[in-house]
Parts: sequence; C-alpha cells; structure tokens
Amino acid sequence: MYKVRLEKSGFKVVTASNGKQGFTVIKNEKPDLALVDIIMPTRDGFYLIKKLKSRKELASIPVILLTNLDSPEAREKACQLGVLFFLVKPHFMPSEIVKIINEVLKVK
Repeated sequence: MYKVRLEKSGFKVVTASNGKQGFTVIKNEKPDLALVDIIMPTRDGFYLIKKLKSRKELASIPVILLTNLDSPEAREKACQLGVLFFLVKPHFMPSEIVKIINEVLKVK
C-alpha cells in the first residue's frame, strides 16, 4: 500500500524484505531517504539503522521509522539512532506519510 502510494506521488521506490537485504539495497542505491520498519525477518530495522549510521557514506541518509511497534523503549532507541520521525502505521494515512517525506526531502 505504501509503495503504490509513494510511486503514484512520483517517488522511485526500492524495497527489501529484511534488514540485511535493506542495508545492501541502500548501500547500492544510496537513496535520498530510508523508510524503515522495526519488525523484519533476519535483521530488524534497528540493525539496519545502526549499520547505515556507522558508514560515513550512508550516515547522512535521513531515516523515518514506519512501524506497528510502539513502545517507549523503541522510541528511545530510535531517537538515539538519529531517526527523524517515528510513525506508527495505524495513526498515519499513506497521504500523510507522503507529506512528511516531502518535508524531509525539502529540508535535506
């Protein structure tokens, strides 16, 4: 649903099914922004973000977490890792996420 909405809004979307694959995709594609979920198979979103932030050439890529996992611990960890937005899926319509992404990319 998010991929379709983002593509309809003019974004090129590249996806990955787990954190390990996500890191490889981001390393190769060097996107303008990473929209990451926390709960993924193999490696979770926190693993992916840590790997991104540890690489000089990838550390400046803005990260938005879009997840169903909402807890104070997850929010704190996301903040420590430099995540720009922590969005809980049921609270945001895809159109709202598009607006947030556009704002992040304007600032970048």
